[in-house]
Amino acid sequence: MNSMLDRFIAILKDPISLATAVFLLSVIISTIGMSLGWVGLMETYQLFPWMISASMLLYYSFFTAIILMVTPDSGRDWGRAIYGFIGFLICSGLYAWLLSGKSIYEAQTYQSIYIVLTLAFFVFLSIGTSVKAIVDFTNKRDAQLRNNNNNTNRNKTR
Repeated sequence: MNSMLDRFIAILKDPISLATAVFLLSVIISTIGMSLGWVGLMETYQLFPWMISASMLLYYSFFTAIILMVTPDSGRDWGRAIYGFIGFLICSGLYAWLLSGKSIYEAQTYQSIYIVLTLAFFVFLSIGTSVKAIVDFTNKRDAQLRNNNNNTNRNKTR
């Protein structure tokens, strides 16, 4: 069981795989929510798919920043995160349009939300990359200080 969880986490460390997983989750939630309204079990908000899409976009942005903090090659993953973001944005927007019957221009509230979430995505990416750069710099500096201390101690014992 633990190895299956480890494989799942390893797959989600790739920003494009994460975007795909978040998109699939968005499709499932949007479809179930709208289906409940179509069947008549409950009243659904006409722009529900746009709301779910925006929510999942926020999740993707946040978790991508975390990925960039722990990945060894943040330069490669930075580009993949942007491609994943663009792909998610297009696919989820098209799916929300399909389900709701309203384009992003008709759902003006969500047009503004998408703009804010796009800015937040780049802020999260910058924070994640900056934190990683600071940690890497600090680790290198600590290693240099340890080496200097070890060399000083060796010279004293001679």
